[in-house]
Amino acid sequence: MILNTADGESWMVNKLQRALCALVLPLLVACNAESPRVDASSRAALDVSVRQISNSLPEIEAHQFEAAVATILLTEGIDAVAHNKAPLEGEKQALARLHDQTYEEVVAMAVIVEPTIDGSSREAWKRSSARVFDSLPEERQLAFVSAVTALIADASEAKGLNVAPGQRLNGAETAVLSQTQESVYKKLHGKTGNEIIRLVGQKSL
Repeated sequence: MILNTADGESWMVNKLQRALCALVLPLLVACNAESPRVDASSRAALDVSVRQISNSLPEIEAHQFEAAVATILLTEGIDAVAHNKAPLEGEKQALARLHDQTYEEVVAMAVIVEPTIDGSSREAWKRSSARVFDSLPEERQLAFVSAVTALIADASEAKGLNVAPGQRLNGAETAVLSQTQESVYKKLHGKTGNEIIRLVGQKSL
């Protein structure tokens, strides 16, 4: 059969439309498909669910997701101990937070729950700084301690107090150092460990 020009163009257009539909429809379905949700009904279920979701993600997103889950578990565990509760209570809280969440929600949640400094008092500082320290990767823990030490040293020097390592302080110097430390704690109130590290890094530039 010989097609005229109009029929030929119409046939080609229809063929192209069908080809485009075959390509585009699966993409639309994939985009509209709901992201898989975490099953945290138990710790065992969580481990299986995390593995399955990670395997469905690109490598970078998979690492982010796994790190986020680990951060939430660790943070809730530390928080439970800080409030004189059993570590298992922290795990239960973490499972409750993670259950039925998508990859995007878990990653966003991990950013939100990153522990921060409570500089309202010396005791609050001790508890919260320990939580912040424990939540950091090992290679960042020393940077956190060094950053806090540098901030206190700078504040002490600004008040005319230069303390050498191992130096014994008299009563007046001890009082000044104590006041300086508390002022630094208050300035760091609400900041995360990484924010404190970046703060000192920016000052050294």
